[in-house]
Amino acid sequence: MGWCFAIVNGKLAEVFFDENRNKKRRKIAIWGHCYIKRSEYKTKQEKKSIADDTKEMKIIWRKKRYSFHKNAGEKAKKLYLINKKLDRLKKLPKEDYPTLGEFTKKLNAIK
Repeated sequence: MGWCFAIVNGKLAEVFFDENRNKKRRKIAIWGHCYIKRSEYKTKQEKKSIADDTKEMKIIWRKKRYSFHKNAGEKAKKLYLINKKLDRLKKLPKEDYPTLGEFTKKLNAIK
């Protein structure tokens, strides 16, 4: 699990994501975010990383879904496409497997 700074709904936030690295493709799924204050981070390195990350990541959290601002960078657009695919996979119909009772009834009927 990784995290980065981003602008979520116009506010500075830390975004937590899970990154699955495959040889063929890289999948990233956002788990959540928490709003923070810029004043909490005081070192040069932290301020620089906030500035760099927020240029790329502008996210909108609405109706329990993350989407990316139209002016977001390439990273954000890739994340958007991956999240869209994950949502599509969640909507696929699940196969109904027989319960143990149904399975034993079928076995008894065959015998």
